[in-house]
Amino acid sequence: MKRFFSLFTLVLLYSTLVNASFSQNLPDAFVDIKDIIPNIKLEMSYYGADNFVGLRIDGYESPRCLLTKKAASALKKVQAELQTFGL
Repeated sequence: MKRFFSLFTLVLLYSTLVNASFSQNLPDAFVDIKDIIPNIKLEMSYYGADNFVGLRIDGYESPRCLLTKKAASALKKVQAELQTFGL
């Protein structure tokens, strides 16, 4: 479970730092998490107004989560493990 929270934090960090307009020409090391884990549930609050500032944050052009391939692969393994517990 500790591994899950570490990867969850990593996902939030990457999705916060990576600008969605950057996704048009992703470097080879990056992927959209939906391409790796199609059924993942995402909370992309900075794209909408439901966040701590009450409006969309500049730079978030779409509700996408971009990660390094390594992080996405690790998250996929964690999700598979958690599915065995119904999570």
